[in-house]
Order: sequence, then C-alpha cells, then structure tokens
Amino acid sequence: MKRNIRFLALLMIAGFLSTSCNKWIDPDININPDAPSTVTMATLLPSIMANVGYTTVGGTDVNMPTAIWIQQLAGIDRQAAAYDNYDFKAGDCNNLWNSNYSSTMMDIKQFIDLANAKNSPYNRGIGKVLMAISLGMTTDLWGDIPYTEAFQGADNLAPVFDNQQAVYTTIQTLLDEAIADFEKPESENEVDVVGDLIYDGDVDLWKEAAYGLKARYAIHLSEVNGNSAYTTAFGFIDKAISSNANTFQIPFDATPTGANPLSQYVEQRGDIRMGKFFIDLLKTTSDPRIAVYAAQVGGDYVGSGPGEGNASASNLGDAVIAQDAPVILMSYPEVLFIKAECDYKLGRENDAKGSLKDAVAASLDYWGVNNPAWKTAFDAVIDGLSGANLYKAIVLQKYIALFYQLEAYNDWRRTNNEIGLVKNQFVPTAIPNRYPYPQEEMSFNKNCPKNVLISDKIWWDK
Repeated sequence: MKRNIRFLALLMIAGFLSTSCNKWIDPDININPDAPSTVTMATLLPSIMANVGYTTVGGTDVNMPTAIWIQQLAGIDRQAAAYDNYDFKAGDCNNLWNSNYSSTMMDIKQFIDLANAKNSPYNRGIGKVLMAISLGMTTDLWGDIPYTEAFQGADNLAPVFDNQQAVYTTIQTLLDEAIADFEKPESENEVDVVGDLIYDGDVDLWKEAAYGLKARYAIHLSEVNGNSAYTTAFGFIDKAISSNANTFQIPFDATPTGANPLSQYVEQRGDIRMGKFFIDLLKTTSDPRIAVYAAQVGGDYVGSGPGEGNASASNLGDAVIAQDAPVILMSYPEVLFIKAECDYKLGRENDAKGSLKDAVAASLDYWGVNNPAWKTAFDAVIDGLSGANLYKAIVLQKYIALFYQLEAYNDWRRTNNEIGLVKNQFVPTAIPNRYPYPQEEMSFNKNCPKNVLISDKIWWDK
C-alpha cells in the first residue's frame, strides 16, 4: 500500500455571514476562521505525524549532529562543521525542544484526550505510541525531562523534570496501554481512525510497532539491568515488526514543500558529506549498500574524517536524500538486530549468527540492493565468528543498517563505542554523550538542571 504524506493544515472553517434587520454586526467577526477553537482527531493526526517525521524523530536537529558525531556523516562548513568539532551549545537546542513540547507532544496530548472523550481506543492507542516514541527521543538526548507536569500551557510554565528512569517506565506503560487499546474489539471503537499516514488505521500493524518499541527501550537498559534487559527485550520480538512491508515510517512527498527533511537540508545547505569511518567500513567489505548511502566522486566513494572539512568527499546517495524518502521510526532490520544481540548476550551464539544474517538480508532487501554472491560470502564470514568478534559484527552491522537514525548513536553510547570510533584529533574534547539543556529552558524554568555538559552521560549510559 502506498502511503503518500499529506501535510494538512488545520481544517478550514468557513461560514456565511448572517445578517438581520435588527443585528447587522456579525457576533463572530473577530474569530479567525483559519484557526478554529476546536479540532478533530482526523485533523490532528496527520499534522502530528508530519511533526514527528519532520522534527521530533526524523528532523535534522535530531539526526544531523548525532550522525556526524558517530561519523556516518561529516560536517564541512557552517553549523555542520561546528557539530564536527563538537561545538554544540545550549542555544542549538531551543528549536527542537520547543517544537517537541509546544507542538508535537502538546498535540499528541490533545489527540489522546479527544480519543478518550470520543470513546476511540484505536485512536488513543496510536496517540500513545506516538507519545512514547516522542518521549523516547527526547529523553535519550537530554536525560531527565518534563512529563508529569508538562503540557499545561500557561497554567504551568515551569514544570518539574522527571528523572529518566521514571520516563522510561512511562514509555513502557504507554506502549502497554496502546497494545491493550489495539486489542479491543472493533465494536468498542466509536470513531474510526482517519488521517493515519503510517498504517492507514491498521491496528494490527500499530501493535507490531508498539512491541518493537518495547524491545528497543528494554534493550536500551542493558547497562542498567544486565541480562534481564535482554530477556525482556527478546520477549517482545515475536510480536514486533515482522517484515519490511510493515516498517514503522513516515512517508514524504516528491514536492519542494512536502519533501523529506534531510532532502530539504541537503538542497538548502550543502554543508555535509559522508563520514570517512563509515565509508571505509563499507568499502572494506564491498558492502552493496554503499551505492544507496553515498554518491561517487571520480568513480570512487570518499569520506571526510572528523574535523577535516573535506568538501570533495562523497555526497549522500540519491536514495536517502530523495524528496519522497520516508523517515524511518523503527524498521524490521532493527528488530532483527535486537534479536541477534539478545541471542548473543543470552548465550545462544548459533541463534545470534542466524539472526544477524537475517537482519543484514532484511536491510539489503529494504534498500533494494540484494546481492546473492555478496550475501553468501558475508554469511560464511559470520559462520566463522564467535565470542567478542561475533558481538562486534552484530554492533557494526546494526550501525551500518541504521544509517542516519538516532538508534545508531544510542548504540554507540550503550555499547561503549564497540564499533571503534576515534575522536576528532583537532579538538581536545571527547565525542559528545548528550545534548545540553536548551538555553531558553535554563533561563525561564527554575527546575531545569543546571551545569550539564555534553560530556556528561545520561542515566542509562553507564
């Protein structure tokens, strides 16, 4: 099924002015018909999804700095060059933070409230999944964040910050509640799902996405909970995203105003290139995905190292910067990589090898670069691995498959740089571990943590 995005503005409300001989002044003359006081779920949902894809999860403020820090990309000029040199300040975070709280998650909260009022568990479940992934992105970058006192508008302009452990509990609770909503009989859902750009109202697919996210956020706690994190995550795998066709993603249009955010950034800025570590890794194994991720320069693929600012390095590949390229929220390959890591950590090496092979096959299939000869050779290499070498292969292959996704940065932190990045040699500081709190939040919310550095670790990153 093709799901083309429709960036919908709020529903236009228009009416005919009524007049009478006794009252010729319209009582609603000062009401803006383009900004209705009430909205419907069908109006809110596509707008929320557009915000999730364009800003909160898939935006360049999320994925650009982190992809540069883990050297999938390189910044060669202007702000991207600053990211490349780990120059990332509180003011750089204002837009993303404000968009998440005043737009995306505020709208999701309103959407959930409407679903409750209209007795629509299916819409409510969708809202809770979208809230869970939005909270997940926000807490994974900042750690402690507002939630229990958030979304109150002018009634509370200085909400307390929930600690990250509590936020993670909230995320899992939201996903559990969403799954329960999706399992309710259709007769209990009094308002149909309208405007769903992801799964077109198919709650079975939404349930798969919810289970996939449960596995993701469970494995994030591997340094906190040890093997129990892997046991918990593995328990969700069989019910999670089950094929590439069911990828949890936001579609975009091949139009200037409806294009993928990375596509728009590259067209407007042109200050990023492919990272040397990532390109060299792909070239070393003749990985066929290199043709998707990168463009050739003089018949070769070239990366720019941290701080080098090599403007002659490869641009991003057409497939990932196409106007209609979707923003992946969670993929089938990610589910399989989680399975492979769980298998390995729980002492099932042979199963881990099989899961790893399946994950790479799914990644190749997603990008349409199936190469049987390469895959046969890759499988043979995996068959010969064991112990730490097998684990490193799992982490490296996930790093490749999750190109330009926040999860690759999360894994770099969670596995203590298992992939083996070397920091920028031109600056004294280490690769950043987190985002600083936004300047505006620090200035106006007395509850915002102070003196937090980008070298500090968040709670689950031990």
